[in-house]
Amino acid sequence: MAESPGRLELVAEIRARIECSGPLTFAESMELALYHSSCGWEAAEYYAPERRYGTLLCYYRHVDEEPLVRVGLQDVTAHVEFTSLMRHGEDVGLETIELTAQRAFLVGLGIPDVAARLGSGLCPARRLEADLALAELIRTGGLGDFRVLVQRKR
Repeated sequence: MAESPGRLELVAEIRARIECSGPLTFAESMELALYHSSCGWEAAEYYAPERRYGTLLCYYRHVDEEPLVRVGLQDVTAHVEFTSLMRHGEDVGLETIELTAQRAFLVGLGIPDVAARLGSGLCPARRLEADLALAELIRTGGLGDFRVLVQRKR
């Protein structure tokens, strides 16, 4: 997939800020763009026949559970339909920069390289902890498959 000029510009700005000042705060990142990270699909996939009963999922200790089991003790989630989210953002003046896998988004920002530089000053145990956390964020079949929608003010 070819990089859009909007994405290239945004990535360059984010990288420059990280290189200059280190990791961005949440507020700083939200000044640059609006990010939606979640499990989900665009409309054609979201409304596919296999999801005719919805996308509600419940987890207890990372195991899929029935919704009415362990009420109050389990995490409840549902997938996002990104097409409507993109259209609504565009209706209120946002430009859609990209919808991509979290893995591609973070690697495209150069996060592994930045993490390696920042982690070089950590003790071995903390460095391993940080490396494992990053690996989970970009793991295929795991959090790396989450989708990230990036929108920016026009």
